[in-house]
Amino acid sequence: MKPHETTAQCVERKLGRKLRLIRVARGEEPADIVFKNATYLNVFSNDFCHGDIAVSDGLIAGIGSYHGSKEVDVSGSFVCPALIDARIHLESSLVSPAEFARAAQEMAKRRLEQAEEDDAYAKTSYYADLERAKLYADTDKRMK
Repeated sequence: MKPHETTAQCVERKLGRKLRLIRVARGEEPADIVFKNATYLNVFSNDFCHGDIAVSDGLIAGIGSYHGSKEVDVSGSFVCPALIDARIHLESSLVSPAEFARAAQEMAKRRLEQAEEDDAYAKTSYYADLERAKLYADTDKRMK
C-alpha cells in the first residue's frame, strides 16, 4: 500500500492494473512495449518458440501477435526472462519421488531420441534433463 492510501484505494489501483493487463493480453489495448519477432524460451516444453512479447506495467501480458506504444524488433535475438520458475510441487503429482524420477528419465530419453541430429543445442539440453533425473533418482535411493 502506498502512503496515505486507503485499503479500498489500494485494491482499486491493483484491480485497475490487472484489468488493463487482461485488456492488453486480449489485444484490446496496445501494450507499453512489444518485443517483435522474438525467439523465446518456453521453460515447460524446453523449446525455443517465435512470436511477439507484449509487456504491460512491467508484466508479460502475452505472447503471439501484438501492437504496442513502443515496438522493438528483436529478430535474431533470444529473449529469456530474468527469473525462470519452472518448478513443480512433487507432492501434487501423487507419485513417489522414485516414480517421478523414472518418468522424468523416460521423458528425457524420448526427447533425446526425437531430437534432430543437427540440433546440438536440443541434444545438450535433453542430456542435461536426463542427468538431472538420474541424480534425483540416486538421491531418492540414498534417502531410503
